[in-house]
Amino acid sequence: MSDVREGVVLSHTRMWGDAFCTNVLHRNTRGTELQLRFRTTPSRDGGSTGKLNYSHFAPRYTRAHMLDWWQRGRVIQFPRPVKISNRRPTHPEDCYFDDPLGLGSIIITDQVLSTDDLLERISTITFNTLPELFTHIIHIGNGKWATEGSVKNERSVGYIRATGVMMYKDGNDKWVAIVTTADAGQFTAKVTGTTLIAQLDAGTHVKSVSHTNHHIVVRCALAGPWAPEDSDFTPKCFLMISDIICTPR
Repeated sequence: MSDVREGVVLSHTRMWGDAFCTNVLHRNTRGTELQLRFRTTPSRDGGSTGKLNYSHFAPRYTRAHMLDWWQRGRVIQFPRPVKISNRRPTHPEDCYFDDPLGLGSIIITDQVLSTDDLLERISTITFNTLPELFTHIIHIGNGKWATEGSVKNERSVGYIRATGVMMYKDGNDKWVAIVTTADAGQFTAKVTGTTLIAQLDAGTHVKSVSHTNHHIVVRCALAGPWAPEDSDFTPKCFLMISDIICTPR
């Protein structure tokens, strides 16, 4: 693999079937931390949605490898990314690879960043309130927050410093989080992060945490179906939570 870049896995969210969504942090030559959302090239996915599947990382990695190793803080190596020309205006992080092997050329290293190192790396994409993170987000009722699909967002993923988080299962047996922010604001969103859900199900992650004894950083994401810029299909992108980082005070 030529022209190798290095990045850090920020999130891993399982979707339907073999599909999953992920974001990677990459520091460019100017020292700017960029969030990248890996997609497939049109030819690899039949020219359809560009969704990511575990099988795209074969033959080097199996689905089991990806579920085990592709986790927050993992350092990976990848070829030069290319921004998708007709990318979703709501999701400016979308990119793919020109490398002949595409996603199959990615290397998962043995290195995992410490929580302190990761928090330092993400400091420039961590905000105090939801409107600071997503300037176009609105409350649409029933505890749901979203942006319109036609809006051009500055970002579709990032972090919020929280003063408290409480998580519970709703009537559909899905995990939901109520997040309180520094300005005493509150928002509710579904929990979608694969590792976080597994920890909550296993009882190894606390369901309620307060800033009195923890520093809390919540990873938020706007999720919506794929829609090219020239498409008339502009669905809302709904707020979801893919990770929560808690460190003792």
